[in-house]
Amino acid sequence: MSPERKKILKILGIIIFVFVILFLLWFFFLNKDQGQMIVNQTKKIIPKKLPDIKKDNTNKKQIKNDNFPKKQKTEVSLKAIIFFVAERFGSYSSDTLPYSNLNDIKYLMTDRMKSWVDSLQKKNQIKTEQDYYGVSTKVLSYEINNKDFTDQKKVKVIVQCQREETFGKNNPKTKIKYQKLKLIFYQVNNKWKLDEARWL
Repeated sequence: MSPERKKILKILGIIIFVFVILFLLWFFFLNKDQGQMIVNQTKKIIPKKLPDIKKDNTNKKQIKNDNFPKKQKTEVSLKAIIFFVAERFGSYSSDTLPYSNLNDIKYLMTDRMKSWVDSLQKKNQIKTEQDYYGVSTKVLSYEINNKDFTDQKKVKVIVQCQREETFGKNNPKTKIKYQKLKLIFYQVNNKWKLDEARWL
Protein backbone atom coordinates (compact mmCIF):
# COMPACT_ATOMS: atom_id res chain seq x y z
CA MET A 1 0.00 0.00 0.00
CA SER A 2 1.28 3.34 -1.03
CA PRO A 3 2.10 5.99 1.56
CA GLU A 4 -0.57 8.33 0.16
CA ARG A 5 -3.27 5.73 0.55
CA LYS A 6 -2.25 5.03 4.14
CA LYS A 7 -2.44 8.72 4.90
CA ILE A 8 -5.97 8.97 3.42
CA LEU A 9 -7.22 5.98 5.43
CA LYS A 10 -5.72 7.43 8.58
CA ILE A 11 -7.52 10.76 8.03
CA LEU A 12 -10.83 8.96 7.35
CA GLY A 13 -10.43 6.95 10.57
CA ILE A 14 -9.89 10.10 12.60
CA ILE A 15 -12.96 11.75 11.01
CA ILE A 16 -15.15 8.69 11.73
CA PHE A 17 -13.88 8.57 15.31
CA VAL A 18 -14.71 12.28 15.82
CA PHE A 19 -18.25 11.74 14.44
CA VAL A 20 -18.77 8.77 16.78
CA ILE A 21 -17.68 10.85 19.77
CA LEU A 22 -19.94 13.74 18.75
CA PHE A 23 -22.90 11.38 18.27
CA LEU A 24 -22.41 9.81 21.70
CA LEU A 25 -22.20 13.23 23.36
CA TRP A 26 -25.34 14.42 21.57
CA PHE A 27 -27.24 11.27 22.53
CA PHE A 28 -26.16 11.54 26.15
CA PHE A 29 -27.18 15.19 26.57
CA LEU A 30 -30.51 14.64 24.75
CA ASN A 31 -31.56 11.82 27.13
CA LYS A 32 -30.53 13.90 30.14
CA ASP A 33 -32.75 16.82 29.07
CA GLN A 34 -35.74 14.52 28.49
CA GLY A 35 -35.25 12.96 31.93
CA GLN A 36 -35.27 16.37 33.57
CA MET A 37 -38.48 17.28 31.69
CA ILE A 38 -40.21 14.13 32.90
CA VAL A 39 -39.10 14.77 36.50
CA ASN A 40 -40.25 18.41 36.36
CA GLN A 41 -43.64 17.44 34.92
CA THR A 42 -44.04 14.78 37.60
CA LYS A 43 -43.29 17.33 40.32
CA LYS A 44 -45.95 19.66 38.97
CA ILE A 45 -48.62 16.96 38.90
CA ILE A 46 -47.96 15.44 42.32
CA PRO A 47 -48.07 17.95 45.22
CA LYS A 48 -45.30 17.86 47.77
CA LYS A 49 -47.75 17.56 50.72
CA LEU A 50 -51.27 16.26 50.74
CA PRO A 51 -53.84 18.54 52.38
CA ASP A 52 -54.95 17.61 55.90
CA ILE A 53 -58.31 15.87 56.03
CA LYS A 54 -60.07 16.78 59.25
CA LYS A 55 -63.09 14.88 60.46
CA ASP A 56 -66.19 17.03 60.38
CA ASN A 57 -68.05 16.71 63.68
CA THR A 58 -70.39 19.66 63.05
CA ASN A 59 -73.49 17.54 62.54
CA LYS A 60 -72.80 15.39 65.59
CA LYS A 61 -72.34 18.45 67.80
CA GLN A 62 -75.53 20.00 66.46
CA ILE A 63 -77.55 16.84 67.13
CA LYS A 64 -76.14 16.61 70.64
CA ASN A 65 -76.94 20.25 71.48
CA ASP A 66 -80.32 20.50 69.74
CA ASN A 67 -81.65 17.11 70.77
CA PHE A 68 -84.30 17.47 73.48
CA PRO A 69 -83.99 21.07 74.75
CA LYS A 70 -83.36 21.70 78.44
CA LYS A 71 -86.79 23.27 78.94
CA GLN A 72 -88.54 20.21 77.52
CA LYS A 73 -86.39 17.86 79.61
CA THR A 74 -87.35 19.73 82.79
CA GLU A 75 -91.06 19.63 82.01
CA VAL A 76 -90.99 15.91 81.26
CA SER A 77 -89.17 15.10 84.52
CA LEU A 78 -91.57 17.35 86.46
CA LYS A 79 -94.58 15.69 84.84
CA ALA A 80 -93.78 12.33 86.45
CA ILE A 81 -93.45 14.00 89.86
CA ILE A 82 -96.77 15.86 89.42
CA PHE A 83 -98.67 12.64 88.65
CA PHE A 84 -97.11 10.68 91.50
CA VAL A 85 -97.48 13.42 94.12
CA ALA A 86 -101.07 14.33 93.22
CA GLU A 87 -102.33 10.74 93.17
CA ARG A 88 -100.61 9.78 96.44
CA PHE A 89 -101.63 13.02 98.15
CA GLY A 90 -105.27 12.50 97.17
CA SER A 91 -105.56 8.78 97.97
CA TYR A 92 -106.46 7.63 101.47
CA SER A 93 -107.95 4.67 103.37
CA SER A 94 -109.36 4.55 106.89
CA ASP A 95 -107.68 1.14 107.32
CA THR A 96 -104.41 2.98 107.84
CA LEU A 97 -103.38 5.81 110.16
CA PRO A 98 -104.56 9.27 109.10
CA TYR A 99 -102.36 10.89 106.46
CA SER A 100 -100.03 7.91 106.32
CA ASN A 101 -100.34 8.11 102.54
CA LEU A 102 -98.13 11.21 102.69
CA ASN A 103 -95.17 9.12 103.87
CA ASP A 104 -94.73 7.85 100.31
CA ILE A 105 -93.97 11.33 98.99
CA LYS A 106 -91.99 12.82 101.88
CA TYR A 107 -88.72 12.45 100.01
CA LEU A 108 -90.18 14.74 97.34
CA MET A 109 -91.01 17.52 99.85
CA THR A 110 -89.18 20.60 101.02
CA ASP A 111 -88.27 20.81 104.71
CA ARG A 112 -91.17 23.22 105.27
CA MET A 113 -93.67 20.79 103.74
CA LYS A 114 -92.24 17.87 105.72
CA SER A 115 -92.69 19.82 108.98
CA TRP A 116 -96.32 20.54 108.09
CA VAL A 117 -96.99 16.85 107.33
CA ASP A 118 -95.27 15.69 110.55
CA SER A 119 -97.41 18.10 112.58
CA LEU A 120 -100.59 16.95 110.79
CA GLN A 121 -99.83 13.27 111.39
CA LYS A 122 -98.97 13.90 115.04
CA LYS A 123 -102.33 15.57 115.67
CA ASN A 124 -104.23 12.69 114.03
CA GLN A 125 -102.55 9.56 115.37
CA ILE A 126 -105.86 7.89 116.34
CA LYS A 127 -108.42 6.60 113.85
CA THR A 128 -111.73 8.42 114.16
CA GLU A 129 -113.81 6.77 111.40
CA GLN A 130 -116.18 4.11 112.73
CA ASP A 131 -117.01 2.86 109.25
CA TYR A 132 -114.73 2.33 106.30
CA TYR A 133 -113.89 5.25 104.09
CA GLY A 134 -111.45 5.36 101.21
CA VAL A 135 -110.69 7.66 98.32
CA SER A 136 -108.66 6.98 95.20
CA THR A 137 -107.35 9.85 93.07
CA LYS A 138 -106.42 9.83 89.40
CA VAL A 139 -104.80 12.72 87.52
CA LEU A 140 -106.69 13.71 84.36
CA SER A 141 -104.66 16.75 83.32
CA TYR A 142 -102.45 19.49 84.67
CA GLU A 143 -101.41 23.03 83.81
CA ILE A 144 -98.12 24.70 84.66
CA ASN A 145 -98.71 28.41 85.10
CA ASN A 146 -95.08 29.49 84.66
CA LYS A 147 -92.94 27.47 82.28
CA ASP A 148 -89.78 29.57 82.39
CA PHE A 149 -87.75 26.84 84.08
CA THR A 150 -84.38 28.38 83.22
CA ASP A 151 -84.83 31.55 85.26
CA GLN A 152 -87.42 30.60 87.87
CA LYS A 153 -87.01 28.12 90.68
CA LYS A 154 -90.69 28.10 91.58
CA VAL A 155 -93.50 26.38 89.68
CA LYS A 156 -97.22 26.49 90.34
CA VAL A 157 -99.28 23.60 88.97
CA ILE A 158 -103.06 23.20 88.82
CA VAL A 159 -104.01 19.53 88.61
CA GLN A 160 -107.44 18.30 87.50
CA CYS A 161 -108.25 15.11 89.42
CA GLN A 162 -110.92 12.45 89.38
CA ARG A 163 -111.60 11.18 92.90
CA GLU A 164 -113.57 8.03 93.68
CA GLU A 165 -114.86 7.81 97.26
CA THR A 166 -115.92 4.52 98.84
CA PHE A 167 -118.20 4.37 101.91
CA GLY A 168 -118.56 1.15 103.94
CA LYS A 169 -117.22 -2.35 103.42
CA ASN A 170 -120.19 -4.68 103.76
CA ASN A 171 -122.41 -2.69 101.44
CA PRO A 172 -120.02 -0.17 99.89
CA LYS A 173 -121.23 2.87 98.07
CA THR A 174 -119.08 4.81 95.68
CA LYS A 175 -119.13 8.39 94.57
CA ILE A 176 -117.07 10.05 91.87
CA LYS A 177 -116.22 13.72 92.00
CA TYR A 178 -113.84 16.04 90.18
CA GLN A 179 -111.58 18.36 92.09
CA LYS A 180 -108.63 20.65 91.41
CA LEU A 181 -105.41 20.44 93.37
CA LYS A 182 -102.86 23.26 93.55
CA LEU A 183 -99.24 22.19 93.87
CA ILE A 184 -96.23 24.44 94.30
CA PHE A 185 -92.74 23.13 93.63
CA TYR A 186 -89.33 24.63 94.35
CA GLN A 187 -86.01 23.60 92.89
CA VAL A 188 -83.71 22.42 95.66
CA ASN A 189 -80.25 21.23 94.57
CA ASN A 190 -81.53 20.91 90.99
CA LYS A 191 -84.44 18.71 92.11
CA TRP A 192 -88.11 19.64 92.21
CA LYS A 193 -89.57 19.51 95.73
CA LEU A 194 -93.20 19.91 96.79
CA ASP A 195 -93.63 22.98 99.01
CA GLU A 196 -97.43 23.31 99.09
CA ALA A 197 -100.53 21.24 98.27
CA ARG A 198 -104.07 22.48 98.60
CA TRP A 199 -107.45 21.37 97.29
CA LEU A 200 -109.38 24.08 95.45
